Amino acid sequence: VWGSKHCVGQQTLCGAANTVCLVPALTHAAAVCTQGLVCKSRTNLQHHKEPFAHDVEFCPDLKTAIEQLKPTALVGVSTIAKAFNEEILKALYKLNERPIIFPLSNPTSKSECTYQEAFKWTEGKVLFASGSPFDPITDNEGIVHYPAQANNAYIFPAVGYAAVLARSKEITDEMFVLSAEVLSQMTDMQELEQGRLFPPFQNIRAISKVLTARVAEHMVETGLGTPPEGVKDWENFVAANMWTASKL
Repeated sequence: VWGSKHCVGQQTLCGAANTVCLVPALTHAAAVCTQGLVCKSRTNLQHHKEPFAHDVEFCPDLKTAIEQLKPTALVGVSTIAKAFNEEILKALYKLNERPIIFPLSNPTSKSECTYQEAFKWTEGKVLFASGSPFDPITDNEGIVHYPAQANNAYIFPAVGYAAVLARSKEITDEMFVLSAEVLSQMTDMQELEQGRLFPPFQNIRAISKVLTARVAEHMVETGLGTPPEGVKDWENFVAANMWTASKL
């Protein structure tokens, strides 16, 4: 979700910061914690915050950080309800025609904002995904807008099963990046216009088949995995080995 300028995370402190594939993203990502903007001028930063400490002016709060850094995306993993209030979301919307707002905290009671709030305070322009489910919104023209849910069930099982099938020696960050890139291509423009940033979850088996196959291929190509004997079409192989209730 990194924008062309910056992505500001309310306590967005991701791991594996020293991994090669994530370094370019880190240059466009900033973090705000309970003490304000994470930056180099702050002393005694916890080690997991250090990769986000850029050489920028300190900001005491999220709104100031938005005004200074001019981000395109806002990601929340703070578990602080209403952290993305009207003032915050309008500040982001002022900078972006289609602001990216991802309140990922669970459960719903701890979400940084609701879909209804994000939709209202950005005049329906928000690109939204949340950790908790929210109801769709019908606008004044009768058009239904659906909130996306950023559920790890899209990618985690696929990566894990690929590792099993390809007998991978390691699961790398690159595999998750590859999965995300493949997943991003599985939503058409009509679905995106409806707010569906991810493909319909009811198609999860078909989605998982494609993701598992692509990751398994990558594992073999990079020398981390070993293909089962005779496998030439990974999608067919994955489909044939997927569990179904009829196998009980």
